[in-house]
Amino acid sequence: MNPVSAHATTDYPTLSLAERDRRWAAVRQLLADHSLDAIVVFGLGRDATDAYLTNEAKKAIVVMTRTEDPVMLLGDVPLERYDAPGQRWERWADQWRHGDQLAMLADLLKERGLDRGTVGIVGLTGRFVGEARGTISYTTWQEVLRSLPKVNWVDVAAAYEVLALVKSPEEQVLLRKAASLGEAA
Repeated sequence: MNPVSAHATTDYPTLSLAERDRRWAAVRQLLADHSLDAIVVFGLGRDATDAYLTNEAKKAIVVMTRTEDPVMLLGDVPLERYDAPGQRWERWADQWRHGDQLAMLADLLKERGLDRGTVGIVGLTGRFVGEARGTISYTTWQEVLRSLPKVNWVDVAAAYEVLALVKSPEEQVLLRKAASLGEAA
């Protein structure tokens, strides 16, 4: 029996900026196809849908427009960005804010003039395993609606999830590595 070497766990593949650009282009095309001004992704749940845009599974709320890079709204400071182990992969979202995520969401959409726009939402419904009823709680969604009453919200979870389900060659390398570690374990 071959034990997994230390090298096997430290030599883990990472995603490139080309992969980031591919994903961001696909999401911007989704925005165009659905006539959306922006998308708001609630990265809650098992599949952490925020990671598709940020390369970090932080369970953040992520806001992305057709022309601006994603902004992560976090409950706390992402400290692992600043330690040695956390430096091994690229973070795609340079902009992040911490604090009350829902208040920051309302502020950000107002700052960008999107508080009367048409905005896609990911998290109300879902097709991922165990998330058919979405990952946004009723009370959370009611607070979003109260703080942004003029936004025209469009549920785009299914279209977003299809983007995430189709794996690029880089993503396939990650999956193969994870499978090999599982097999070795």
